[in-house]
Amino acid sequence: MFSQRWSTFTLLSLVLTVALSAFYGGRYSILSHSTPLENASLLSKRQNDPIISVSSKPSETVAELSAAPPKTESLQDRWDELSKQPGTPAGEDELAAMIEKMAEQDPQHAIALAAAQTNLRLRAVLLRAGLKGWGAANPEAAAEWAQSETVMDQSQAINSLLQGAVRDPDKAIMATDALIQSDSSRAGEFGSDLISALTESGQFERAANFAASGPANNREDWMLPAYSRWAEFQPQAAVASAMQIADAGLRATALNAVVIGWSPTDPKGMVDFAQNNLPPDQQNSALSGAIGFWADSDPAAAAAWINQNDLGEASDTGAASIALSPLLSQRPEVAFAWAERIIKDPLREETLAAVVDKLEATDPVTAENYIEHSPALAPEDRTSLLAHLKKQFEQ
Repeated sequence: MFSQRWSTFTLLSLVLTVALSAFYGGRYSILSHSTPLENASLLSKRQNDPIISVSSKPSETVAELSAAPPKTESLQDRWDELSKQPGTPAGEDELAAMIEKMAEQDPQHAIALAAAQTNLRLRAVLLRAGLKGWGAANPEAAAEWAQSETVMDQSQAINSLLQGAVRDPDKAIMATDALIQSDSSRAGEFGSDLISALTESGQFERAANFAASGPANNREDWMLPAYSRWAEFQPQAAVASAMQIADAGLRATALNAVVIGWSPTDPKGMVDFAQNNLPPDQQNSALSGAIGFWADSDPAAAAAWINQNDLGEASDTGAASIALSPLLSQRPEVAFAWAERIIKDPLREETLAAVVDKLEATDPVTAENYIEHSPALAPEDRTSLLAHLKKQFEQ
């Protein structure tokens, strides 16, 4: 009996093994003979992983993403966003830049946005920016509006629109001419605004030409800022232009303006030019101003140059600057010597008094001895300084 039961169990085990082998063999056969897409479908049913996802066409997906236009933000959108943020200098600069850009396309809207500001300082800044943008796009229309508007100061409005209009200097000049024709009483103001705008944008020659060709009663007033500003940056070019002016009076005006602009920026260069190129009637005034600036910036060099050149009254301003230089604060005798060589009053008297005041603060005995006993002092200087010293004591 035992052997029969074992045989039956063994038989059942063999049947089950064969059945399982057939089942898995069939599954393997299906996978091995199916297409790749069918395999992928079967695998995806078994590997249901929501994190891993592979595109069947990766190159097309990248192309589609790169071809999609970037999302842009309009000026109005950026304006709305920035207006809600706390105010900062950088934020206000950006608002002004946006208003200027808006005004080139829709000036009325830009002006309305600026005028609606409750902060009066920001309101003024944005209104000027709006007029600048409008002036760049349509200076004639901007000028016409500026003459009748009540939103802002008219002078500021015209100045601002011309700052933008000089991007096209011909249009800016035409707009200025129209302003002058409409209100000739303000011709000087309008012309000065244009010259300011032209020079600030580096268009020095256009500014000088406009000034020289202006109405007779405005030329001198316009040539001073045109040529002086030019000389601050391009002195040689400004001089060359001034020297070519045929009218002697206008030429002298232009050269004086060059001296005013050149002297503070390069006094040594101005001194050399004046000494070698200017006529005698202009040389002294040019040297006087330039040497004063030179003595302020480099008193030792200026003093050496003055000692080597007999300039007379032309060296007075330089002598005064040297006398009051901090370099001589411990050398009162040298400071007094420079003050004494000044020829013209009241500069001589004022400089002597200033040196006395400086010395009085540190060494009153020496100051009083100088006033009472210095052989270099003229009687009138001694009397004036004693009166000055007495007044200082009384205070």
